Amino acid sequence: MKLFAPSGLANQLTLLVTGDLACVEAATRAGFWALAAANDSRAAAEPMPALGIALPILWMLLLYLRDFYAIARPRSKANTAANLIMIACAAGTFTATAAMAAPALNLGRRFYLTQIIAATVLLAVWRIVVFARIAERASITVSILGGGAQAESLAREIRRHAHLGYRLLDWPTQSDGLEKLAVGDYSGVIAASTLPQIHPEADVLVVTDPERPFAPIRELLAWRMAGVQVFDFESFYEHLTGKIPLPLAREAWLVFAPGFRRPSWSQRLKRILDIGATAAIGLMTTPLMLAIGVLIKLDSAGPVLYSQERVGFNGEVFRLHKFRSMRHDAERLSGAVWAVKGDPRVTRIGWIIRRLRLDELPQLWNVLKGEMSLIGPRPERPEIVQRLAKAIPLYHYRHFTRPGITGWAQVCFPYGATMEDALEKLSYELYYIKNWSLAFDVQIVLQTVKVVLLGRGSR
Repeated sequence: MKLFAPSGLANQLTLLVTGDLACVEAATRAGFWALAAANDSRAAAEPMPALGIALPILWMLLLYLRDFYAIARPRSKANTAANLIMIACAAGTFTATAAMAAPALNLGRRFYLTQIIAATVLLAVWRIVVFARIAERASITVSILGGGAQAESLAREIRRHAHLGYRLLDWPTQSDGLEKLAVGDYSGVIAASTLPQIHPEADVLVVTDPERPFAPIRELLAWRMAGVQVFDFESFYEHLTGKIPLPLAREAWLVFAPGFRRPSWSQRLKRILDIGATAAIGLMTTPLMLAIGVLIKLDSAGPVLYSQERVGFNGEVFRLHKFRSMRHDAERLSGAVWAVKGDPRVTRIGWIIRRLRLDELPQLWNVLKGEMSLIGPRPERPEIVQRLAKAIPLYHYRHFTRPGITGWAQVCFPYGATMEDALEKLSYELYYIKNWSLAFDVQIVLQTVKVVLLGRGSR
């Protein structure tokens, strides 16, 4: 699911969801009719109308958890088929368990087998039709005006996101009498002097380094008047990838680009939602937190909770609380360092709670105190912040919003343990700060649920 789906393909997600719902609903109707045929009664065609709602919801949830709506991830036909079979097995297991727990839901094998088989087949056919026909027609052609590192980076990302419908146009040939500007082995990059003869099929024109003195502003305006979408490098890059193009982004662009709006009413509403959601989650997970505390004490010596200094809103330092997942002397020799994959300092219970993100639950107290939000950049330790701020000039801008328990970088990028990882995460964090909205927070919550359930990116 992407809020920043490209223009011309933004309706693809809606199309997929609508088609999937129709397929599952048709399969459920087929199950009812199979049941009616077995009973030789049309009156039995829909004995439990609630199942006509519950089963599509179940299937949509399973499709979501298996990334069928993550349009940023290309899928092969074999991968799609394998995941549909997994979803069918999961749906069968869930419905069988529900039928045993509540006999009223036990409509028999004929109904459920018909529904599962029909849903699997219909969804497979629907996906083939969408990606073989409709996605091709939604293709967006892109030309790049300029060269250098920005053009190389953008051309690479366009090719990487080709499954979204983007197609980088070849630049004109020498026989056309036009100057070519090669950037590595990437085509679609054209020189400024060729602007009046840009490929007529171009839907999008991206201008790298638009502040250069020879930028053909009048020609660009003419192309825009003709209906071609004209972007600068940074705007199209973030539109395509969901992150700010660090370190290639110009600070001047960040100053004048749209975004960074913080209406006071939305900030108050965000705080109210933080308090309400935190209180509800705290009440529901209290027995779980007590059980985790007991298991930590039984598993290893040391306190149940672990507190660290972290850098928060406007650079203020606060104490963050977590369930202890490492040995109590984990940093006695190493000092403040990132965790690594397979970190030997992690305890047995710590490995489980870190994988399920349960070690973060005590931070609900930090949210109630106003030191954190549910959604925002993850707070780092002062020692690490000092190192990162020296190496990454824009790093301190991430502190212009409250840190969060989860965030856009956490759902888009795995756990980072290097300077390069920190730069990549910052590109997502600045995108979040720039494009923040309550709807964006909802999307991150949904993605976080998936990450937690599937145990992705933990260390």
